[in-house]
Amino acid sequence: MTLRSRRGRDIDRNTVQDPSDIEVLCSLLRRKDGAGMDRVTSKTLAVAGQHGLLPLVAQTLSTTRTGLLDEELEGLVHWVNRTSAAAELLLTSTTRELLDCLAEEHIDCLLLKGSALAHRYYDEPRLRPRTDVDLWIRPEQARDVIKILEARDYTLVNHDRRRLTSRQFQAKTEPVRGYPVTFDIHLAISNRAVFRNALDFDACRETAQPLPTLGGAAPDAPELLLHACFHRIAQGRNTQGDRLIWIYDIHLLHGALDVRARERFVQHALATGLGGTCADGLRRSIEAFGTPVDPECLQTLKSRARSEPATQLLNAGKWSWLWSDVRGETGWSRRARYLVEVLQNRAPVDRLTG
Repeated sequence: MTLRSRRGRDIDRNTVQDPSDIEVLCSLLRRKDGAGMDRVTSKTLAVAGQHGLLPLVAQTLSTTRTGLLDEELEGLVHWVNRTSAAAELLLTSTTRELLDCLAEEHIDCLLLKGSALAHRYYDEPRLRPRTDVDLWIRPEQARDVIKILEARDYTLVNHDRRRLTSRQFQAKTEPVRGYPVTFDIHLAISNRAVFRNALDFDACRETAQPLPTLGGAAPDAPELLLHACFHRIAQGRNTQGDRLIWIYDIHLLHGALDVRARERFVQHALATGLGGTCADGLRRSIEAFGTPVDPECLQTLKSRARSEPATQLLNAGKWSWLWSDVRGETGWSRRARYLVEVLQNRAPVDRLTG
């Protein structure tokens, strides 16, 4: 995919990245003082786009000595800033409208991932791009939600509740100025069996914090950090764990925790068998963005890693992940159904999301 600014320069999303590109991006976001700007090229922005960092990098460049950029590159940065702002206006207004509608019908829901983080932890929501808006609902309210969405002319995808390989479905709006908005409706916190019970909906509702700009609520920071740590592994069965925007999410979330919240995060991670998974996410955050994590906290998180099934999957191949998901179903009948769905290409092994 290639994006082109009005100034004519391209951002090729298929650009092949190398370690130096990642080093430049991490340095820009870690320092935020313009250091390394002389190494920025259109390829740097292309790699930023692949990692979901394009608006964040463009904002950093536009606020720190932009005179170091050539005229074309500076024009491209301004174009990214404008288009990300326009996209955010559409996302915010559409999300608020749907959340108001769900609230009127007494549907409990929580915002997850990108939208929750964008509106609480980023300087501006537009700096956290996302391809959809993630909503977590109670499974027993799924039929009511589907009726509400159909009445509002949303296009529904994958809403067969009999499917075992996916506990979520999508609802798309009609395109506005060529861009539809997609809501990813989650009936469980994860499609991966090893993470499915990591967070409880009712418990998260009790400690949820409001998002006034959206008119909704999201889990509190410790729960969002736990989710961010296992989501980067669950998505694509650990084939996208080094995506920098997800690691930057971890960086921001950890920085938002006070001492008591960090203790709650560590206790929850250990209680759910995700200590090693969370330690791995924090380790990557330290390497990429210099996140100030207490070494003792890391050691505590890793203390039970050898006995945690989730930790054993950190370096596992896709077939080990598949077997983990199959074993996570109750009874051989459901396990057989799960395998049939995969074999029928209803859920390709290397493309199943988190």
